[in-house]
Amino acid sequence: MSTLLEQGPRYLDLGWPVIPIASKAKMPPLGFSWERYQTSLPTRDDLREWASRYPNAGVAIVTGKLSSLCVIDIDGEEGRQSINGILKPDGSPIVQTSRGWHVYYRHPETAIGNAVGILPGVDIRCDGGYVIAPDSKHISDSVYTWSVEPSGLPLPLLPEKIWQLLLNKNLKPLAHNKAARSGIILSGTRNDSLFRAACGFARSSRTFDFLVTRVMALNQKRCEVPLDAWEVLRICENACRSAGRINLLSSISLTSSKAGCKQRLTPVL
Repeated sequence: MSTLLEQGPRYLDLGWPVIPIASKAKMPPLGFSWERYQTSLPTRDDLREWASRYPNAGVAIVTGKLSSLCVIDIDGEEGRQSINGILKPDGSPIVQTSRGWHVYYRHPETAIGNAVGILPGVDIRCDGGYVIAPDSKHISDSVYTWSVEPSGLPLPLLPEKIWQLLLNKNLKPLAHNKAARSGIILSGTRNDSLFRAACGFARSSRTFDFLVTRVMALNQKRCEVPLDAWEVLRICENACRSAGRINLLSSISLTSSKAGCKQRLTPVL
């Protein structure tokens, strides 16, 4: 059964809006506009329609005021050390990601944008953001899973130290609009922005290597925090398929492993 149909109704019952996510990706399917679900819940009919249109799609949960969710994204050992002593067992739902954890907290009823690096290896997703939901696949083939499942009870509030960090950074959702005007690609929009750009580049690129070079340049120059090179390569592969330019793909098999992607990138970089 589709992940959307298996998991989506559960999250809707919790009052959490969900959206489809392209298979093994962190962005919605090409052409899907998700912004409306920051302010309105999808219906079960929507889930059925999406499952039919995108049968291999994963699920993302929209954070912010409607879902009453703020999610702390802890990345790797650096993030674990940063958060040590700040986050304590308090019943918060926790998701195991490919490199760390997502910890779910209650929205503070004050508008908070998304931010990278509130502490080393620690990001936050709140108003204007979303997180990949359990049972969806990461680009590396790992699967997001619950370490602590939601109980249905009200979630704990953000820890005081995290709240103070956010106040000091003066995070507002308007930061996304300002960044867009300045040409900066924020971390919560990197995969979607690069994928859309790659689809456009694919239509005018003569070789796959040239496409990768263009997207890599965009990644380095415009992204607030650039993506790993192997992830950019997978975005380019998916863009070729979506743009109908499968002929651009190298005869060398592109794998989802970091080692395989690094080997393939060697002549490009």
